[in-house]
Amino acid sequence: MRILTWHKYNYVNHVIFVIFGVWFILLGTRIIVPNLHPHVSSINQVIENFIHIFLILLVLKIYINLSKDDKRVFKWFIVTNIFFFLNDAVFYLFVYLPGNHSHISQEIYSLGKTLLNNTPFIVWLIAIIIFLSKILIRDVMSKRLFFQILPFLIGFNLIVITLFLSPVGFKVSTGTIHNLFSVSGFIIESIIFDIAILCLVYSQNRGISLILSGFIVVITGDFLITYCWMAKIEEIYGYGSLLWFLGMILILWGVLKLTYDKSYNIKLWFRSSGSIKSKVTFWAFGISAASFLLFIIIAWLFSFINKHALIALPVFIMFYSIFVVSLSVLMGKVFEVPFKQIENNIKFMLVSHDRDKIDSDFSIDEFIFLQKVIVNAFKSKEEQDLIRRKFGDYAAEVAHDIASPLNAMSIAVSNLKKRNNVEKDDIALLERAMLSVKDITNNLLANYRNLDEGIYKDLHPDSDNNVPRHILLAPLLINLIENKRIEWTNEPCNISINLSNQSNLLWAYVAPQALSRAVSNLLNNAYESLNKKERNITVTLSQIKNFFELTIKDNGRGIPQQYLEDVLLGKSLKHPGSGMGLSGAKKFLTSINGDLKISSTYEESTTISITLPIADSPIWFSSQIVCNPKTEFIILDDEPSIIMLWQRILTRYNAKGKYFSNIRDFDIWFHTNDNNDVVYLIDYDIKDSMTGMDIIHKYNLSNVYMLTNHAEEPWLQSLARNNTFKLVPKSIINYIQIIYP
Repeated sequence: MRILTWHKYNYVNHVIFVIFGVWFILLGTRIIVPNLHPHVSSINQVIENFIHIFLILLVLKIYINLSKDDKRVFKWFIVTNIFFFLNDAVFYLFVYLPGNHSHISQEIYSLGKTLLNNTPFIVWLIAIIIFLSKILIRDVMSKRLFFQILPFLIGFNLIVITLFLSPVGFKVSTGTIHNLFSVSGFIIESIIFDIAILCLVYSQNRGISLILSGFIVVITGDFLITYCWMAKIEEIYGYGSLLWFLGMILILWGVLKLTYDKSYNIKLWFRSSGSIKSKVTFWAFGISAASFLLFIIIAWLFSFINKHALIALPVFIMFYSIFVVSLSVLMGKVFEVPFKQIENNIKFMLVSHDRDKIDSDFSIDEFIFLQKVIVNAFKSKEEQDLIRRKFGDYAAEVAHDIASPLNAMSIAVSNLKKRNNVEKDDIALLERAMLSVKDITNNLLANYRNLDEGIYKDLHPDSDNNVPRHILLAPLLINLIENKRIEWTNEPCNISINLSNQSNLLWAYVAPQALSRAVSNLLNNAYESLNKKERNITVTLSQIKNFFELTIKDNGRGIPQQYLEDVLLGKSLKHPGSGMGLSGAKKFLTSINGDLKISSTYEESTTISITLPIADSPIWFSSQIVCNPKTEFIILDDEPSIIMLWQRILTRYNAKGKYFSNIRDFDIWFHTNDNNDVVYLIDYDIKDSMTGMDIIHKYNLSNVYMLTNHAEEPWLQSLARNNTFKLVPKSIINYIQIIYP
């Protein structure tokens, strides 16, 4: 079947190809039929005017798409093109449309013509210098380095101009205003050539390289035109005009390329002067240009060459410079390759840790040595990381093993509470100890996961509890209230929680730490307001349309009606529990499209009502397992209590199941199993050498439900989004439904 694809039409090359074709025709006509020179120049001028208009429109389009900082620099390029156009227009006006000026005195006409003809030209040259200088100083090199290099380049060009002007004597008076402008133009154009070459050395965008080359060619053409006028040599005047036209074509090509490629960031047009490629390019060009100039000076002094041939020196120097810079850039690229190779090798070793697959094909001894040093450094780092991981594995194993005794202690505490002969203070002490141990294990596991950033950083970069994520609100409230019971052990109150059936499996999208802090402050307010013998706090969670409704009601002293608004605004009343944390909780809830309201009867009760948006169930979660009666459930979990819970659930639904507490037994079953109708229920933190994620990848499992206490952590949610398994928080296993279609 033939596949059709759409490609963006590249009009740039076609337009430039046509214009270059016209230029070559004009050049051929100028060489073959010299008598047609006036007609060739006239056609040049007409086409140049069209190019000017397109250039101004295109640079305005680029300007609109630039950043604010880049616009401050690029506006000088707009000025450049406007006065570039005015310069050509005025030239065309005086050369081809002389008109009748007999009513004006010759002196006034000559002065006006000189000023009008040269002012746009000088402004155009100055605008180019400002534009290129600002780019160099802002994006390429320091101001100090710029002004250190510039004098050497100017000296180079002064020598070239001296040699250029020496062969033929001037045929016009050197003291006229026009000649003063011409000399000034020579000097300014030599500076432009210097700066343009410097920019060309550091350019890395093809469009800007064409524009800079165009500037150089245009200046070369103007050198010839001015020289021909001053020395009255008309034979080569037409070639100067054609060079001017060629330079404009290159500038148009470059601007079209920038527009087509949408290269609207000036900083990306150039390399830094500190890069290896820039250094090699600069010095290669400098040495080559200096050597060539030295040869020309010696040849001129000892008359090895015809001095009249030096008329072509600026043209040759400028084209030679463009050619040498291009070769120097290629040379810089050759020297840049080994550094890029080492950079890529470092990135590869950071990702894969496989030193055997790195590219070690170096031809320079120093780079071979540097590569060995880097490889040895990575080897040493891997050995240190291995030690850290072993210690971390041991710490994680300890933290994991403590979980089961903690569950047993929790059951024992519940049983002790039912006995009358047990001191409540002892139970409270035991509960606080359990809470401390639980915090220690949680911190230990968290630190273990962040121990080796090279391996785990990409898995869960958002481990901070302040990061919003999907959470089950009901388990969060249950844990928070259990903590409050322990916290208030010395002065207990009756705190109860009522959860509607539908609220147990509903998700919120919120930062759990921020929400816990807000609700904790509200519970503390309620606790501090209790002033009666019977101290009650009731927490209720229900669903109203697309919102959770959480109410916290206490039978404390209440808040006087006239102070309710002040309390919500953060005003602190003199008596305890007068609204501490209310304003902060309201601000937080408002920020997540929730709300907080308060109602109170003084000396009777206070009710805080919180509404919180219910989030859509995440794609990686399902509270229902759809299967058929022949489906076999495979449970892999090292916690006996979880296996027992699944046994009760599967019995309730008359479903078949196999239970494994270690990977070894699971592996034996997997390689002998021939039933494809299987649902896998796998613990993420199984006590073994592999995580649940590793097991999925190793055995290429599908139809997997991952059981975990970390379902609300962003790194695991991200893994689930990018894979096909479902996450099942262990806190809601008892609510899972098995459905037969």
